[in-house]
Amino acid sequence: MAPRKVGGINTYPTSPAGRTIAAPVLVAGHTLGWIWTDRDRCAGWWPAEPSADVPAGLISRVHGHVVARLVELHTRGVPAAEVLDPERWRPYTLGEPGPEPTP
Repeated sequence: MAPRKVGGINTYPTSPAGRTIAAPVLVAGHTLGWIWTDRDRCAGWWPAEPSADVPAGLISRVHGHVVARLVELHTRGVPAAEVLDPERWRPYTLGEPGPEPTP
């Protein structure tokens, strides 16, 4: 058995030229991270830091879901400006979009 090279992830560019807007991904009132877009061509995911209320394992599971969904949306040709539509993120809840949080 020999290792096989797997291609890169085909998703939105992640280097916005301008300001971004982000919406929190919420579970039971806790923020697990933020989905962001520059409303043009870039979009991505910014995971929250683990805490007593939000364990790393939960953030990791959401991370996998969000990255897979971003790849799916990009592959289907959904514009980056439309990634914050809450209907696209079920079973998770997407909070109100606002300025991207700063660390």
